[in-house]
Amino acid sequence: MKLNYYFYHGFAPICIIVLSLFTTVEAQAIPETADKLYHNRSARDLLVQSDRGELTEVTGVQLRQTAEGLEIVLETEIGQTLVPLILPEGNQLIIDILDATLALPQGDQFQETNPTAGIGEISVTQIDANSIQITITGEQQTPSAEVVPSSKDLILSVSSEAGEQAETDEVIDIVVTAQRTEESLQEVPLSITALDEQQLADGNIQSLRGISDSTPNFSILDASGSRYFLYYSLRGFSNFNFTSRDAVAFYIDDVPYDYGGFLDQNLVDLERVEILRGPQNILYGRSGIAGAVNIITRQPSDRLEFLGDISYGNFDNFQSQASFSAPIVKDKLALRLSGGYSSRDGFIENTAQDNTVDDQSGGNGRAKLLWTPNQDWEITLNGSFEDYRDGGAPFIPLQRDDPFTTDQDVNGFNDFSANTQALKVSYSGAKVRFTSISSRRFSLVDQETDLDYTALDGGSVTNQFDSTIFSQELRLQSPAEAEKLRWLIGGYFESRDFQARDNGFIVGDDAASLFELSPGSSIFRNSDTSETTIATFGQVDYKPIEPLTLTVALRYESNDAELDFLENILTTPDGTVFPNFRVEDIESDSNALLPRFAVEYQITPTVMAYGSITAGYRPAGVNFAADNDSEEVLSFDAERSWNYELGLKSSWFNNRLVFNAAIFQHDINDFQVVIANQFLLPERTDNADARITGAEFELKATPFDGFDILAGLGFVDTDFTEFTNSITGEDFSDNNLLFTPGYTFNVAMQYRAKQGIVGRVELVGSGATFFNEENTLKSEPYIIVNALLGYEFGNNGVYFFANNIFDREYITTAFEDIGFGDFGTFGSPATYGLQVKAKF
Repeated sequence: MKLNYYFYHGFAPICIIVLSLFTTVEAQAIPETADKLYHNRSARDLLVQSDRGELTEVTGVQLRQTAEGLEIVLETEIGQTLVPLILPEGNQLIIDILDATLALPQGDQFQETNPTAGIGEISVTQIDANSIQITITGEQQTPSAEVVPSSKDLILSVSSEAGEQAETDEVIDIVVTAQRTEESLQEVPLSITALDEQQLADGNIQSLRGISDSTPNFSILDASGSRYFLYYSLRGFSNFNFTSRDAVAFYIDDVPYDYGGFLDQNLVDLERVEILRGPQNILYGRSGIAGAVNIITRQPSDRLEFLGDISYGNFDNFQSQASFSAPIVKDKLALRLSGGYSSRDGFIENTAQDNTVDDQSGGNGRAKLLWTPNQDWEITLNGSFEDYRDGGAPFIPLQRDDPFTTDQDVNGFNDFSANTQALKVSYSGAKVRFTSISSRRFSLVDQETDLDYTALDGGSVTNQFDSTIFSQELRLQSPAEAEKLRWLIGGYFESRDFQARDNGFIVGDDAASLFELSPGSSIFRNSDTSETTIATFGQVDYKPIEPLTLTVALRYESNDAELDFLENILTTPDGTVFPNFRVEDIESDSNALLPRFAVEYQITPTVMAYGSITAGYRPAGVNFAADNDSEEVLSFDAERSWNYELGLKSSWFNNRLVFNAAIFQHDINDFQVVIANQFLLPERTDNADARITGAEFELKATPFDGFDILAGLGFVDTDFTEFTNSITGEDFSDNNLLFTPGYTFNVAMQYRAKQGIVGRVELVGSGATFFNEENTLKSEPYIIVNALLGYEFGNNGVYFFANNIFDREYITTAFEDIGFGDFGTFGSPATYGLQVKAKF
């Protein structure tokens, strides 16, 4: 971006000599120290005038469209001159004009919203008796401005482009907060996939499945888009054992989310997503042995803003989302509202009931209130809700020729609702930063589905789960400007109450003999579980010499899990209740001391290598779904791991090509393996030993303006090094871990022409995935192809999209025979539709 400093009116000669050196300067070339000096400073702070002349009256403000953008014309009387100082601040260009006053016919202020593409707002205000300020706000980046010579008026040529230097040096650079401070993705010594706002919009990513499709070694094994239960895998760790803590720490706006039945929802108004691979014990309050998924929604803005997105496609698929932001008190208090609604017919035709099994409808909403009393404090109040009313589980007998037809005799349902409240208080001073995050999240799911997934009257499966999480995280850390020595200390507290009601099945006529029960009988489990986590953590990054950074971190965590009660009851058709067993106050406690050591070396300004050794931990727990009261069934031991990683991060050709790679090994002791009974309920959790090795590669390239390539490739080799099933006595050592693809890859190629045409093609692939310890039940490798073609005008666009355009059939989950045959779920069929986006 070019800055033009014209200082010739009323200044001492020495100021003229010094400041004339900056007559034409690239904004991105301003040294870091100078950038810090100018940040949040006005022209009146930077300049000292020896004498003020007469005030120049600005009698009019005009905006004129040009081929490059637009011109701002400040009209004055003949012979009068205006002196501008142009400085960037974030995505705004601030132009202070001294010795001037507004004398506009319409009043003492001029404001224009969305005057041209890429410019959100232009305002001209009187900031004191002797100064005028022009504020130009860019949509995505800082605009540029140049003075156009004129004998009468001040004319500024404004462009939304950030100049040639920005176009080359910042083509694909992303700022992340993975280490709880803003820094370039390429400077973080972790294996991270980061998706910024533009990438999320281009990929039309509105779900966890969309995020995983852009991330190496991260798989969402969704059941044809169903929210019934979300299985996932990250670096070989899955949530197949859903009675334990999630292997991945999921966060939305710093609020921890839990349990596979509560995770899947429409993601709206996204600003950025960060997927951290490898144990995250230090910098995230609720740690994850496999990694963390950090989802950040847009903050309230200090100007009026509206974003809308609506689409319609086959299967009567309707999706919409919108967000609105507005200032309440200028520069102090702002509000943002966002939400979405979607509905579609099911993908699976149920011939027995003449309907579809897995139809969906529902939506969510979010409100954010941002208060910035001064430049050091930022306080955010955040509230959200989700409410969905879906059909039953889309499980299909695997022997069927058509995976999208069934003949179930039960009309199932899956109702999910949740609400969240959070308060985040941040202080960023010259010597220290402080963060407090207080949150509460309540989730409820109520389910019923066919027991046998056929026309037989086998019965139905019912579940009702609810969870309430209270969490408090505190962090104290070094200031953002710290370079040689950075430090962080913190603490985390979490209280979680989990309840299960009517967790079991109702026996149908055709299954009575199998269960040796009368038709209409039910076997239900009811339970209450409570968990408490307390943790303290700290990290120090020290740079003994300029290219070398050493990191030492430590976390101590204590976990108390208690099964307050668990009862198993049999109810006959006449209502008679027979308690099978009841247990109370079953405890399972664990703790861990978790170190991390890392070395980072900056080989060149654009090439960095790192290595790390990290301890991982998943706490001991209790089994809320146990089918008997034996001690070995009711609780299980903690899972622990040592994790080794080497990585390389590099950028080339003025940041037009970014290539990152990592290799890793996870050695796991007491790996938690759920053992299901003949009805697929988690009878117990065994502890095994396992090893996971693998690699990840990511490439982002902009060969020429408008054309982008994003690609990712991940490999994992997973093995039980020692595992014997405690029920059957079978030895499964050397077999693969469950619910983990052997490889994943993603490639996206996109071209956006200056004329407004945009085209995109995506390939998403996955290797074979095993679903039982014997490794006899598995999915085959698959590739799906997605495409998009659209036309964009200004901040608006119309797009035609098609996903899985070749209608590839592939298995996402599979389960063994429970007396009616093997069954599982399939990925979504070919979908297509029309989408319209708008931004004002």
